[in-house]
Amino acid sequence: MLHVAILINDPDQELVSTIIRQFTRSVAIHAELVFSDGVATIVTPKQVELAKRPGKYDMYHWVMIPLPDITPMQEYLIRARAKEIYAEKPKYDYLGAISGFFGSSRQNKNKWYCGELVVELLSPFIPELNALDWAIPEDIWRVLTLD
Repeated sequence: MLHVAILINDPDQELVSTIIRQFTRSVAIHAELVFSDGVATIVTPKQVELAKRPGKYDMYHWVMIPLPDITPMQEYLIRARAKEIYAEKPKYDYLGAISGFFGSSRQNKNKWYCGELVVELLSPFIPELNALDWAIPEDIWRVLTLD
């Protein structure tokens, strides 16, 4: 089953991560899609790749949101789209990660930040995500867990 992993505790203390957290004003500090086989959409200032996370998704650091309504075929399509994006060797989107603070909906298809990629991949199947003006992890978490 496909999951969205939301990082909530012990943020990276590097300057870039601290600045992004300040602009997003978010409790949730990172988002990834985790496919059934454990491969994830990892997009951080240090790492932009489709890979298995070196650590584990423990309950202290991560909230795992299952997506039971996503069928295996849809998961396959989402992963295929992710592979297309990663094949282009994207860079981390520093400006995009903070530009929503200023009301910008800027999108550079060669650069991504974590929430932006999660929304790009899931919005065809979860239309509520299209309503997000700025795809920060906390907003994604809220949309996916509304009852």
